[in-house]
Formats: sequence, C-alpha cells, structure tokens
Amino acid sequence: DGIRAADWSRVSVPLKAEIFNHWMTSGEIPEPLRQCRTVFVPKSDAPQNPGEYRPISIASVPLRHMHSVLARRLLDCCPPDTRQRGF
Repeated sequence: DGIRAADWSRVSVPLKAEIFNHWMTSGEIPEPLRQCRTVFVPKSDAPQNPGEYRPISIASVPLRHMHSVLARRLLDCCPPDTRQRGF
C-alpha cells in the first residue's frame, strides 16, 4: 500500500478514528490494505528445506494499528484466562 509508519503517525487521531469507524460500519477495508507481505524467517542457522523456515505475514500499517486498537478493547472486556498460553 506504500503507507509508511512515519507517515501514518502524522495522521490525526480524529481522522484515524473516522477511517476505522468507516471500515467497521461498512465492513469493507480497501483491497490494497488487505494485502499482506509474507517473509520467511529461518528457524536454524543454515536451513536446508522449506520446513526450516517460519512464515511471517506482515499487514499494512493502518490495518495493524486498527487490529491493535481492537485487541486492546477486547482485552478490556474479555481478559484471557490465566491458563491460556500463546496468543
């Protein structure tokens, strides 16, 4: 999408809220923002086959920001069980 974190940080909070609210009420997020980039991180020093890589998908900056806002709100009303591990 070409939106860098430095550029997104200069967008005002009210405008970000308006954008996020529009996405939530319309149920539509622009296609370029829904595209993720996948990078393969080696699990070992000298990976020999595809199974020795860990795929990591990186979403756009605005979408990651919206996800973090939603995650914080969900944690406020639905705290994870103390027995939960991982995510």
